[in-house]
Amino acid sequence: MDSTYVIGLRKDVRFTENMLMTNYGAFDASPFLKLSARMHESLLAADKTEDELAAYVLEDDDIQGLQIFHKYWQIMSRSALLTYTLVSADTKLATISPVGMGFSFGPKSKLDQGAKQLSRFALQRTCKGATLIECPKGWSQIDILDVRLAGVIFYLQAPHTVEALAEKCGLSHQVVEAFLTMLQEAQALTGPGEGGAGQEDQDPGLAHWEVHDLYFHTRCQLGRHNNGWATTYRFTDTFPPLPQVKEAMSRESVPLPKVERPASESFFHVHETRKTRRDFASEALTLNQLGTFLYHTVRVKEKYDDDKGGVTFRPAQGGGALHSIEVYPLVNRCEGLQSGFYHYNPLKHELERLSSLTTSCKQMLMLGRKMMLDQSEPQVELIFASRFRRIQWKYESLAYSVILKDVGCLYQTMAMVAEAMGLAGVALGGGHMDLFARISELDCYREGSVGAYMIGSRAPGTD
Repeated sequence: MDSTYVIGLRKDVRFTENMLMTNYGAFDASPFLKLSARMHESLLAADKTEDELAAYVLEDDDIQGLQIFHKYWQIMSRSALLTYTLVSADTKLATISPVGMGFSFGPKSKLDQGAKQLSRFALQRTCKGATLIECPKGWSQIDILDVRLAGVIFYLQAPHTVEALAEKCGLSHQVVEAFLTMLQEAQALTGPGEGGAGQEDQDPGLAHWEVHDLYFHTRCQLGRHNNGWATTYRFTDTFPPLPQVKEAMSRESVPLPKVERPASESFFHVHETRKTRRDFASEALTLNQLGTFLYHTVRVKEKYDDDKGGVTFRPAQGGGALHSIEVYPLVNRCEGLQSGFYHYNPLKHELERLSSLTTSCKQMLMLGRKMMLDQSEPQVELIFASRFRRIQWKYESLAYSVILKDVGCLYQTMAMVAEAMGLAGVALGGGHMDLFARISELDCYREGSVGAYMIGSRAPGTD
């Protein structure tokens, strides 16, 4: 036989005395765990076929043990706990591992007929010294263990048959077919379409997805990955958590006025009349208005300390009360405040002046104006930047999605407060991470822009 599959356990699977444990639960496996020690050793080493493992059990535990083995083997297979490694001439070539319950691979899996090409969603990357192939459409990942299979991946940029790939890569027909069957299970293959695109792009459900969007969507939900999810505190023993409020960024500060309860209509009136308002008045926003607006949208109302970085409570919701978002007012025109770039200190309710209105600041304001459809000259642009580690230290997989949800909460809070104060406000749909890094002189991987809100005085007649 030219190739076969040896079988192991998913990386997160482990045994205790009586239980089989996974990242997503456990079940009593005491009868299985009492079977042949040789079988368990080989299963953990992933170096024997199913038939060889069963033979160990038959030799060590007789026919009754074999019945127990097959019962639990079916449970582990249905629970997507088993990995399959393609072996040829005693060389391990690739391993397919389940990452979701949709996994249905087995030694008897068959490849669909016809030419195949790599899905545009398929991604090859390295992780902890291994080369992985994965696709957000599927429920598995493939570890490439032999460099010859990298040639197969290369040629799959265009449609190829098994025969053509075997000839080009110097591999047997059986090995290529087995590897393509793995890629098929990982949803990393598609049939040929038109103009070089894959057949999958004829499906309107898939054609509309950008690659990065589909990866993001599947990785911040459960179901198609084995990564730690939600509250894992994975960096507890590696890095300290960030504090709730960052240290002052400048010695030059501007105390802000505040109005505890500005006059406004009832909540439901504000709710119904709220809308995006891109028309600013010729008169600039005042320092009093800016201070009141920031006070009622992003200030720290309460602060609590603990050994996990602590939490704060603010006017807008924040995932886990972590509030990673910092607000940087980019002031073009504000009565009573010098133009320039500032950081808002939400605990002291003051602005820390960072720079004048530099060329890069003006470029950012111009970009904001374009996103406002060029309807008004910007007055104050409030740039949102996340201290990413504040969220990432606690949450895994869904960390960035929490940050974006926090942005959405802040947008809505600002929109309601702007309406209540009779101001004009626009939530900006984009930004420029490198331009912000240049303006702020911050490492974009530690603290980077994630949103922005334009605020100004409301033009007459726009109610």
